[in-house]
Amino acid sequence: MCYQSAIAYRACGIFEEGDMVMVREASTNGKTAMIGPLEKGRVYGTRKGDVKHDHIIGKTSRDRIRAHSSKKVFGGLFILHHPTMEEYILNSRRTCTPIYPKDASTICALLDILPGDTILEAGTGNAGLTLFLAKSVGEKGKVFTVERNEHAHKHAQHLVNGFSKGTLAAQVEFHHGSVVDVVSNVEKSLLLSTTNNKIDNVTNGVESAENESEAEKKPLLMFDGIALDMPTPWVELEMLHQHLKTDRYCVCYLPNMSQVMDLIGAVRSLPLLVENIIEVDWKEWDVRSTVVRNGNAMLPKSSFTNTAQGLSEVGADDGVEKPQDVVWVCHPVHRPIGHTAFLVCLRKCVDSK
Repeated sequence: MCYQSAIAYRACGIFEEGDMVMVREASTNGKTAMIGPLEKGRVYGTRKGDVKHDHIIGKTSRDRIRAHSSKKVFGGLFILHHPTMEEYILNSRRTCTPIYPKDASTICALLDILPGDTILEAGTGNAGLTLFLAKSVGEKGKVFTVERNEHAHKHAQHLVNGFSKGTLAAQVEFHHGSVVDVVSNVEKSLLLSTTNNKIDNVTNGVESAENESEAEKKPLLMFDGIALDMPTPWVELEMLHQHLKTDRYCVCYLPNMSQVMDLIGAVRSLPLLVENIIEVDWKEWDVRSTVVRNGNAMLPKSSFTNTAQGLSEVGADDGVEKPQDVVWVCHPVHRPIGHTAFLVCLRKCVDSK
């Protein structure tokens, strides 16, 4: 699907066969689930009844459907949504742990991506970062993504094609194998194509030799940014740094600090400077109002936020209906992701010799 079609698709929001759908229980703190691809005749089972795909097809975002339950007269009520990129990545079937949206969005920011850029990604994995990169480079950009594991390579293609009717698939070029081998092979193909064009257009033997000599000094395949998710990125960087444009960035995703230390030690011999070493931590908060029945209208609101015991001790024995005071509950949501990885941002400082 092209960008224009994707915009129209999101505007109308109608669910069709092949779509992925987020279904959310229409209740406070209701559970959510991603189901699909939608297919006529299929059923998704939930704790509140069966959700039929036929009842979703043709509906639009935020429509409500009721599940069918054999135990109750009425099944649960569900609200329909199109999955966001974050929801799609976190709820898709995995072949490995994905790069979480908190890290993927930060990597895109560190790479300073502009529409039309060409980015190299090594370690496609579950395509979490791939989708963020494809969205960042835009319709005219390109993401070269490389994965060693054949099963993960095929699964990643399936995931990219399945998001928003394949809106971002055209921006992604999948490769299977070693990133060094893949880049070398693409470079050889470009060099061969360029050489053939020169032979066809040669007019002066001396000028042709001079131009060829100049071309040999710089690789033909150059990237505006590189993202590496692999155990030993410093090994591949010995070759890959030549394909990174001067003053552009390479971000390495490393779970362990020992890997960070090894990387910093290795890049001292390369034209790469360490710009940032970051650990990203998102803390979700629960902020909502609630009613406190304290039995004393004169009690300062600040007292309501101390302890539940303090609230229960304030006047409750005069038999008179008490006013209700609204207070705010503010605390972090107890849903910790924990440490994922360190992001090491490197900057190319000189041209490759």
